Amino acid sequence: MFALIALVAVGCGQASQKPARAAGAAGEPIVAPPAAPRLRALAAGEQHFCALRGDGRVLCWGNNEDFQAGDVDDQAIGTPWLVEGIAGATRIAAGGRATCAVLGDGSLTCWGNGLWRAPRVVPLPGKARDVALGGDTIVVEVEAGPGNSTLFGGTLGRVEKLVPFRDGNRPRAIKSIFVCGQTLPAPGAPVCRSSIETIPAPAGATAIDDDGCFIGPKGRACPVEDKLHLDGFSDAPPAWRRHFETRPPLFAVAHFFGSDVGCGGYPDGRIECHGIGDRGQFGDGRFGEPSPPAPVAGLADVAQVRLSADVDKNHPIACARTRGGAVSCWVVGETAPIALPIQDALDITVNLVRVVALRRDGTVVEIPLDLHEGSRLVAGAAAPLKGPLAKRRYASLVDSGVPGAITPEGQLVQTRCPGSGNACVSTYDVKSIRARAAGWDMDRTYACVLDDKGAIQCRVNDTEVGILGDGRVVAKGAYDAAKRFVMAEGRAALPGPAAQVAAAVAHVCARLQTGELRCWGEDLYGALGNGGPRLPKGAAANEPGRVSATPVAPVGIGKVLDVAASTSATCALDEENAVWCWGQTSVIPASSSGQTPVRLDLPKATSVAMSHAAVCIITQKGEVVCQRDRAPGRPKDRKSSFRLPE
Repeated sequence: MFALIALVAVGCGQASQKPARAAGAAGEPIVAPPAAPRLRALAAGEQHFCALRGDGRVLCWGNNEDFQAGDVDDQAIGTPWLVEGIAGATRIAAGGRATCAVLGDGSLTCWGNGLWRAPRVVPLPGKARDVALGGDTIVVEVEAGPGNSTLFGGTLGRVEKLVPFRDGNRPRAIKSIFVCGQTLPAPGAPVCRSSIETIPAPAGATAIDDDGCFIGPKGRACPVEDKLHLDGFSDAPPAWRRHFETRPPLFAVAHFFGSDVGCGGYPDGRIECHGIGDRGQFGDGRFGEPSPPAPVAGLADVAQVRLSADVDKNHPIACARTRGGAVSCWVVGETAPIALPIQDALDITVNLVRVVALRRDGTVVEIPLDLHEGSRLVAGAAAPLKGPLAKRRYASLVDSGVPGAITPEGQLVQTRCPGSGNACVSTYDVKSIRARAAGWDMDRTYACVLDDKGAIQCRVNDTEVGILGDGRVVAKGAYDAAKRFVMAEGRAALPGPAAQVAAAVAHVCARLQTGELRCWGEDLYGALGNGGPRLPKGAAANEPGRVSATPVAPVGIGKVLDVAASTSATCALDEENAVWCWGQTSVIPASSSGQTPVRLDLPKATSVAMSHAAVCIITQKGEVVCQRDRAPGRPKDRKSSFRLPE
């Protein structure tokens, strides 16, 4: 789907070596520029940028879901980050989700692409001179004797097996390596783009020699027409072009649907960025501005609101139940509410594909949801649970990604057991379960229940992040004599009885009956709210600050009325009915680190629900108000200016 454009800075357009006059009054002494400019090259992938400094070090920022910005476990990096293991670099290139650098000794290293957290040396038959990336494609210029070069190419997935281009593709000297696409000047007209020019080119061309001829897998082609020296932002919105009428020496565009950002760099280390982005591409610490709070039209007298699990962060689904039992669902910020075929709901929970509703007569029904490209939400018919579960009566629902219900006797019944399509019953050694929360990721499944005495008991298959809350960081289930897997169990060390429990991927929070809040588990992104340091995920499991195996109190927030958890973040409602959030969530203003609670600019509320990309509240008037990272379809042009760190 993606027509990706990687703009590769190749050292052209650097500062002149002529002496320059220092800023100030005429007649002041002439000073020479520094021997090693602070910025030598700038490169961009889909949603990340990398800069090459004069000392040969590389800094990256922006999207880091595939470690394209370095070995740090932030999914997005808002300010330039020094890539460890890179020194003496002479060239850099950025592709869709990867980055490569040519070092002074001729070695080539690459990182990212979901394959390498740290820079990895690429095997080559000789010394590398230059490199270009386009999506998953890599092209490398390799020395082939005095004054000669050979091009090798392939994919990053098989980077150890790059193959040479056809014989005859050995120009005297390669001027630049380009990445080609079909975006300019018109669809179907192939062009090649570098950081300095846009040139019509034969399809598949990947380099240009000193004679202005293109080189590609099919041979050498010399266009008749002159090369077109166009502004690198010629296909960008007019607002961008105005900012770059005086073109900086180096510039690059991170091109991704809905989040294009262009950055221009100057040899003194100053960088200016313009466009639309929410993955830290602006380099100044911003990750996307939350949209203004917006009431959900058509909803009134709401008693309950739920947000889906974070399976799809781009299209958070919310559902609301009125006091009369009617249920409506919508995509936050994108679609209007649609009515579900149920009018007597007492409790609801929702994930990406279904709504589960507890009816007033104690029966439970499931309603499938279908989302069409974020623009149309369709609900199916309500279907009762089948088999023996259909005859049961329930008291409340399980609010998690694996829907379930709790009987009046305290038994927990899940509609789908993890790893199985069948229903199952979990029996806890408590008199009655009042509430239950669950979390899971690729390696961990756990559940915590709140009993009638206010105690919280948790079960987990395998954890290194203190999920049980009893002081143990590491806990793992085991098989009993009957070869049945038994989950590890623990009782959270709370200072008093609890009234509510909320859970996410790797942390749990409990609201005590006194209104105090306690959280435990992984604190990688500040989900516990106690101001702990941000640490890489590769840190030891018992690293201080990475986890808290016993409950801790978030700082800066007093007693709370409601709490919600999602992925690596938490939101709570204080006694003044104000909403506070912390951790890694896009609804927190960019000016905050998220390590401690931040008050959101929302109306006074009686209840709060959240996902990674959105937070919804029920106001004191019974209306629903939601806020998310930015209003879909109405992106906001932004700009930033900063300098690379020393």
